[in-house]
Amino acid sequence: MSKPGIFTSAEGRSLAVPFILVSSLFFLWGFCNGMIDVMDKHFQKELHLTLAQSAWVQFAHYLGYFLMAMPAGWLASKLGYKGGIIAGLLMVAVGGFWFIPATKIATFPAFLLGVCVIASGLTFLETVANPYSTVLGPKQFAATRINLAQSCNGIGWIFGPIAGGMFFYGQDATGKSTGSATLWIPYAGVGVVVLILSVVFFFCKLPDLKSDDEFHLDDEPDPATHSGQHEVANAVEPMLSSPLLIVARTPSLGWNSAFSDADGIGVHVVPVQLYNPNVASPALRPETAMK
Repeated sequence: MSKPGIFTSAEGRSLAVPFILVSSLFFLWGFCNGMIDVMDKHFQKELHLTLAQSAWVQFAHYLGYFLMAMPAGWLASKLGYKGGIIAGLLMVAVGGFWFIPATKIATFPAFLLGVCVIASGLTFLETVANPYSTVLGPKQFAATRINLAQSCNGIGWIFGPIAGGMFFYGQDATGKSTGSATLWIPYAGVGVVVLILSVVFFFCKLPDLKSDDEFHLDDEPDPATHSGQHEVANAVEPMLSSPLLIVARTPSLGWNSAFSDADGIGVHVVPVQLYNPNVASPALRPETAMK
């Protein structure tokens, strides 16, 4: 008997194409996150901001993650994997296209709004894509699949600053900076790409996959062993186990790029779930995400 492939379903169907599409989302949010620090330095120079004021770029970015963390989990449980991905892509598109009028408005808060909206859309994508990548094939290869998908995220972090630097720090023939006039281009490009992706996901037949309920989370509780206080805890704990934010930073790149004289990638955000064998967030449970 041949061994199952890493992207093969229990019925023998290949899930390579859905995995590639989901992996593109990892590249997308790595790319968008990678442009943030480059934009930070651009605002310091073009808008004559202090180092402390430019830190609002980072604040607006992670504010989007904070505001949409639990709503994204709840909506993903209602919309399912496919609906959650499309909703996140459309929100990223709105944020990307907002940079076109924001460039005309040319005020710092206008740009911050676009950053926040994009981050909110990325929250949707990360909430759905992380658990979905683990069920696109045999269970024993789940860790391998998510590691492969996360490698696309790292590639996005490489190309994000490169693309941002090309447009944020461009110059004309006289040597004058054109960054303020072309800042919208990479974000509008992201908007176009995610719109195309949303159409692809809409027509793509993503498999309705479910995982085994190993901890019997869907079983009815025994009234004799569950007090009212425990029932209240069961109602609250899923909210506490919704996607949280871990902000990690490579020490060699400094604590905050806003207080550095060099451009670089500094912050990486990964949504995770607090593990509790008795309670699981509905948004991250594959057996409920497709309902």
